[in-house]
Amino acid sequence: MAQTLRVAAPHSESFLTNLVARLRDIRKRRRMYTTTVNELAGLTDRELNEMGIGRFGIRRVAWDYAYGDRD
Repeated sequence: MAQTLRVAAPHSESFLTNLVARLRDIRKRRRMYTTTVNELAGLTDRELNEMGIGRFGIRRVAWDYAYGDRD
């Protein structure tokens, strides 16, 4: 007698829905980060200094804006 092996689908609909939502969130945050870096990098040192940001701190400020404070 032959046996049929039934395997449950490893991915439920909610898993895929959550995965798609997570990927969209990752893409959105990366876009926020990149846009912020580009905008801040386009400012002069004087403009950055007036905001309390050194040129070396642009990526940190952009990261905190897009992903939240690291600390």
